[in-house]
Amino acid sequence: SHELSTQFDATTIGQGISSDPIEAMKALTSATRISKDKTTGIVSIEFEWTDAKFAQLVASEYIKQLDAFCSSERFARLDENRSFVQGRLLETESRLKSAEDSLMQYREQNRNYYMGSSPELQLEHERLIRKVAEVGEVYSLLAQQLEMATIEAKRKKPVVAVLDTPVIPQEKSGPRRLSNIVQITLAALLC
Repeated sequence: SHELSTQFDATTIGQGISSDPIEAMKALTSATRISKDKTTGIVSIEFEWTDAKFAQLVASEYIKQLDAFCSSERFARLDENRSFVQGRLLETESRLKSAEDSLMQYREQNRNYYMGSSPELQLEHERLIRKVAEVGEVYSLLAQQLEMATIEAKRKKPVVAVLDTPVIPQEKSGPRRLSNIVQITLAALLC
């Protein structure tokens, strides 16, 4: 990130990062541990480096990039859903207009359908009314879904909830010199 590069120069970051971008990426990747708890779904990001402030900034940048990625994916899905519902609404609106036109045309051609003159005419009239009502209900439902999808797409709620913000560690996490010395001494004694 540009923010990181402006705050630190190569001497501050340490000897671990090469000027070669691929080597630098390998070094950063090897210092990063990302895990997910299967039961809770919590994702943990750990970054260990020789400079504590740099480690904190990199971990913060990971969180910022994760949030940006998840937000863009979420908004893309919401926009895709809204577009789909909008397309279905336009299609249903066309079907509703066609059903209403059919009912109106039927009523104009058969002005005495309600007088009981013909059971076939009454049956056809009821069928056309049911068709208009059925398509009208679908149209109403799609209009509600479109409104909800539009509202959800406009809402800017955070996608990633940070439980623990990255902090500068108070103690060194490694190397564990005492443990290493004891292990080497035991190995030397056994040899």
